[in-house]
Amino acid sequence: LDTTAPNATLLTPVNNTITSTTQQNLSVNISDNLGVDNITLFIFNQSNDIINQTTQFVSGTTQTLVGIVYTFLTDGIFKWLYEVVDIAGNTQVSQNNTITIDTIHSAINFTNPTPPNDAEFERTYIFVNLSLEEINFANITYTLYNSTSNAVANVTVFNTSILSFNFTNLLSANITYNINATSKDIADN
Repeated sequence: LDTTAPNATLLTPVNNTITSTTQQNLSVNISDNLGVDNITLFIFNQSNDIINQTTQFVSGTTQTLVGIVYTFLTDGIFKWLYEVVDIAGNTQVSQNNTITIDTIHSAINFTNPTPPNDAEFERTYIFVNLSLEEINFANITYTLYNSTSNAVANVTVFNTSILSFNFTNLLSANITYNINATSKDIADN
């Protein structure tokens, strides 16, 4: 009589993964003293509704690595886990891992008092102000190009959401500058 439950250890993606890759191989290491009959992958959305339930039969296997490839159709935060049933009917439910799918690029805009495009003035600074929409913020990069000499005049990266920046000590006579602001999120969008 076998009363020993099988073992299940989630492998990849690791818990609390944030990614823009929608296709994921959700893998688990399973084992049992006499043999596993089947495994079932469960995926839950943020409302805790089951959005996927896939059963795979692995009859008689005592230890193996199994992965089920799943393509997430929407952005969001998801929980996933495996239920493992051995040939005697004993059941084990793994811990659950969380994965965040984020395919949305940051929405970044220049706002007042940033000078408008093609503005002309004689001064030694350019003040930039931004609006930013991003839920998984990683960094923001301000780049000032000296278009007259085709060179980068300044690159400044912040790992916090700094939405205003002042480029100072600039040459003012007959110099054309271009400004770029780029935001990245944790999922590398």
